Amino acid sequence: MNDRYEIKYLVSLGDIHSLIKDLLVLGFREAFPRRIVTSNYLDMLPFAALLENIDGLFFRNKQRVRYYNNNADECYLENKIKVGKMTRKEVYKVIDVPRILLGGEVISVNDQSGIDNIKMTQRLAKYCSIGTEYSRRYFISANNKLKVTFDTEIKYFKSSRVVSRCGANYVREQLGIVEFKLDSNLIFKSDLIDKIATDHSLIYTRCSKYSRAILKVYGQGMS
Repeated sequence: MNDRYEIKYLVSLGDIHSLIKDLLVLGFREAFPRRIVTSNYLDMLPFAALLENIDGLFFRNKQRVRYYNNNADECYLENKIKVGKMTRKEVYKVIDVPRILLGGEVISVNDQSGIDNIKMTQRLAKYCSIGTEYSRRYFISANNKLKVTFDTEIKYFKSSRVVSRCGANYVREQLGIVEFKLDSNLIFKSDLIDKIATDHSLIYTRCSKYSRAILKVYGQGMS
């Protein structure tokens, strides 16, 4: 677990190359190879996390099952907690993927934080309604204090199972999403982020991919 601040922007797909080029000039490096990220989001009530986001609640919670590069046999249960502008993410390696079911079945996780399986199951949401899939590039500053992710080729799809794949029916995001991630215990001036956002006409957004997915897939649209 770690606490951090996350700042999200929308970006034109045509501007991403020049933005990455500028980051490299500033001393950023690519921390991981490009990865395909698939997430299935869970809710205690239908669209509960979306309503919390729209209402601007100070305390918010979101759960998802995530896997990488289309390998659904190796996935992670993530609990993302938002307190004001600060985000905390708990990640648990799922051991027995075929046994993942909604409705209270105990889930086997590789738990290194002291939370046992029973307690984790009690916190597991009961509704699975939306999924996302995208290509991610991950960069980190020379001093390791600032991380930047670029998400492109974003697809949103309806999901009725905890581990679902993106099939033929999906809604494609027309923009890319750039996210700046900063550890909460660091004293940091946002001048660099503000300059990057201004230079590349980034559009600040409060909405996560989860929120955008629901609003787009279920017909409400979003600019």
